[in-house]
Amino acid sequence: MNCVVDASVAVKWFVDEPGHSEALALLASEEVLIAPDFALVEIASVLARKVVRGEIGEEQAMLGIDAAAASFDRLPPVTPLLGRAARLSFDLRHAVYDCLYLALAQSEGATLVTADDRFREKCVAAGLGPVRGLAAATAKGE
Repeated sequence: MNCVVDASVAVKWFVDEPGHSEALALLASEEVLIAPDFALVEIASVLARKVVRGEIGEEQAMLGIDAAAASFDRLPPVTPLLGRAARLSFDLRHAVYDCLYLALAQSEGATLVTADDRFREKCVAAGLGPVRGLAAATAKGE
């Protein structure tokens, strides 16, 4: 299965926080992991914010930033996705940067995997998907 992985999941590859083991299981799986190239910026931003807050050290953040690109099988550019992402943003009343992941999943015929329950619930309520939470995406038999 092709999975579009958002930054809320990818950050957990590098930080021991709730969902870390599930995220690592997804990373180690046979799934084809895809994200828009913008994901690398978002991952770096989240890791930098965690350094500023004292949640992780600079070295851990840099290891994650350096490893992020190699963790994905593909990182398509965002430019072709912007129009679709903006329309999804209008419809869902949600941030465009999150909707980039949904737009990519739609264009790839892939499942979006997110740890952002609020976004997942909005997508499901609107009939957009498939969208799965991290735990569901890594459950045995998924």
